[in-house]
Amino acid sequence: MKKVVIFIIILLIIFSAFAIFQNIPKNYSYNYEIDKFNIVEKYDKDKKIYSFNVKSKDKEYNYSIESKYYMQRGLITKIKATGNCIEVKLKKINDFSICKDGDNYYTKYYDNEYNTKKISNYENIDIYDLNDDHYLIWNYNYFIGISDDKKEKISLFNDDYIKLNVITKYQNKLVIADYNEEYIFQKFYIIDPIKMKTDTIKLDIPIYLNSYFMGEYKDYLYLFDIQKKQEYKIDLDEGIVYRNKPEVLKNGQMEDSSVIKLTNNQELFTYKESFNYILENNKLYYETPSGKIAITNMNVDKIISQEGKEAYFLNQDTLYYVNLNKGIKKLLSYSEWQFNNSNIYIF
Repeated sequence: MKKVVIFIIILLIIFSAFAIFQNIPKNYSYNYEIDKFNIVEKYDKDKKIYSFNVKSKDKEYNYSIESKYYMQRGLITKIKATGNCIEVKLKKINDFSICKDGDNYYTKYYDNEYNTKKISNYENIDIYDLNDDHYLIWNYNYFIGISDDKKEKISLFNDDYIKLNVITKYQNKLVIADYNEEYIFQKFYIIDPIKMKTDTIKLDIPIYLNSYFMGEYKDYLYLFDIQKKQEYKIDLDEGIVYRNKPEVLKNGQMEDSSVIKLTNNQELFTYKESFNYILENNKLYYETPSGKIAITNMNVDKIISQEGKEAYFLNQDTLYYVNLNKGIKKLLSYSEWQFNNSNIYIF
C-alpha cells in the first residue's frame, strides 16, 4: 500500500511539473488554415504580444494583440471577409476586425457619420452620450462636473484662469494646486469626480506655482518646481513632499536627467506601451507592432486621454470616444473648445 501511495505521489509531481512547464510562456510560430486563409500565428513572450499574418490568394493582413500567454495554438476560429475587410473570431483573446487599402490599414467604421441626437445641455455643453463616464471641465472660473447621476459647478478660486498648469489626474481623483495663492502654494485641492466633492491636502513644504507635474510612479506623484529648480516626489496620503534627484520615467524605467533639461523642457513620464493612439497631420491612428491603423476620416485636433484600446479625442468643439473593437461615440460639444481645450478630464 505504501509503495502505491509513493507511486501516485511521484505521478502527481511529474504531472504537475509537466503542466507548469507547458504553461511557461514561450516564443512560437504556428501555421494553419481557417476559412481558406493561411495564418501564421506568433507569440513574443518578452513583449507579451500575439501577432497574426492572415493571407488569402489576393489579400494579406497583419495584426497584433497584447495578451498573456495561452498554451493553446491556433487561436483564430473563424474569418469573415467583406470587401477589403476581415472580421476575425478568436479563442481566449478578443476578436478583431481590420480593413486594408494597398499598404494602409483602417477600421471598418472609418467613414461613419456621427449624427447622434442631443439628450440634454448643461452650462452650454451639449450632451449626446456620457458613456458611463464622469467629466470635469474647466471653465475659467469653475469646474463643470457632468455624469449620469450629477451635474454640478465646482468653484475653487477667487480669480479667473485661462489654463490651470499645476493639475493632474491621480488615482481616480483630480489634483490641483491652490491658485488662490499668488506665487507659492502649500495646499492641493482634490476633487472626487464621482461624488462631486472637494477635499484639501496640506503639504509640509511650500512649492512655487511655476511648476509642473511629471507623472506618477510607485504611489508617488512627481513634480518639478521650475522656480526652485527642484524635483519632488509627493506622498499625497500624508501630504509629505520629498526632495528627489533629477530623474524621469522613460518607457517604464527611471533614468537620470538634469536640472537644465527639466527647467528648459517639460519632461513628462512615459510608460512602456507597445500600442498607442497617435496623431499625424490631424489624423488619428492606432499604432501597433504590425503597423498603424487609421481610425476615422475626421480631422482630430487633440487626444484628450487614452488607455488600452480606448481613447477620447476632440474634433473642433466636439469630444468623441473610440474603442478600437467597438467603434466611435459622440459625447459632448462645447463651443469654447474651439479656442481653449486645456483642462478636460475624464474618469
